[in-house]
Amino acid sequence: MEKYDYREFGHEYELYFDTDYNETLYITDAGRSWGSEKVNLRDKVDSKYNFKFNSTADIISAVEKEKLPDKIIINVHPEHWAESSLEWFVILIKRKIRNFAKVIYLKLRNF
Repeated sequence: MEKYDYREFGHEYELYFDTDYNETLYITDAGRSWGSEKVNLRDKVDSKYNFKFNSTADIISAVEKEKLPDKIIINVHPEHWAESSLEWFVILIKRKIRNFAKVIYLKLRNF
């Protein structure tokens, strides 16, 4: 995106660049959870909001209690979801290995 202007290709709005995240809460399930800041390398935004969600139930509870702002983006990754316990476990193991590699990469990068 540094080399090209997406507007030149007919796009009027780009979610990450054109959203004011001090007016919009950004929630993502990157890293297979709602609170995975340690292994989340890309799905991050600068924002005044600092909500910590450990589960979908936490998000639902915050909505029901009207604790969230009016504007919210929820970024989900269905490839993290599973239809059986075995499939969930296989995805979990793959992600754990990948996330461990990310943590090592981050440590080496900041070394």
